[in-house]
Amino acid sequence: MLKLILNGFFRSGTTVLWKIIRESNPDMHVFYEPLHNELFSSIYREQVLKEMSHGYTTTDEYIGQGEFFLKRLREKHPARNGNMVYLYDVHAIVEYFRIFSNMDKPVVLQPNRLHFMLSDLAEVFDCKVAHIIRHPLDVFLSILFSSQKLKGIRNAFGLNPYLLRLFKNNNPYFLDQQCEFISHYFGMPQPRMRSLLKYIYPKKYYLQKFIFCWTVANWHAVSEVEKSNGIVIRYEDFYNVKTLKTLSDFAKISLEPSIVKIHRNSISKFRSEDFLICYKYAKDMGIHDEFKFVVDKFDYSIKK
Repeated sequence: MLKLILNGFFRSGTTVLWKIIRESNPDMHVFYEPLHNELFSSIYREQVLKEMSHGYTTTDEYIGQGEFFLKRLREKHPARNGNMVYLYDVHAIVEYFRIFSNMDKPVVLQPNRLHFMLSDLAEVFDCKVAHIIRHPLDVFLSILFSSQKLKGIRNAFGLNPYLLRLFKNNNPYFLDQQCEFISHYFGMPQPRMRSLLKYIYPKKYYLQKFIFCWTVANWHAVSEVEKSNGIVIRYEDFYNVKTLKTLSDFAKISLEPSIVKIHRNSISKFRSEDFLICYKYAKDMGIHDEFKFVVDKFDYSIKK
């Protein structure tokens, strides 16, 4: 039985909530990023090479089901034939998710990239859907400065990450591919900036691309959640017991907020003038109404 699909834009807190759900519900199967295009490479790195990018394992649930289960996943995985940021074949995803829905325990999936088809999956599997949202500039900073080296520099010198001008993170979180997919999928023009700016002002170059992706993905996800009577949770409210209880009651799952410590200092490192640039970029790209709708709805707009 597929109980809950937990979706969110990259670096929006889905991993934190996945960990809370997994450790709060030992009687359920809780799978981390089943649609990741490098799922089986991640399993190999964690289980054989013992490389854990999060500081803890995320693939034990897969290994625990045995080799036959993994074989079926490999056969049906929608992204097995290439590197895909987003997936658009609903029928392929349904066939893949049936492997999970037929398991012996209730299942929670945290797939991360289903912004455009949540209502379809909720209807097919008669399951709950939840979407996680986080302030766009916090997500942007997390995407740009997620490397361990930059975290070390930041912590050692107490620097606000937005003041760091240089970083070695070309095409962070596949923003180029995200833009290309969204542009083709919805027939929207891609954000255009001179490529030289990519090296002179990398943050501005990628911020425009990011606002394009973040806005379109979250606007559609919110619409999909509303069509399926789902729920949207703000990352900033994870430490609020009432918020977790709302999700717990909605999905009929247990949630122990004490299991994972939310780092409040990861919230709101940006400057107000930076947020004004986001509005400008959204207007230039013709998505101002969608951007304003999302930031207003979730109380991210600039306070006057």
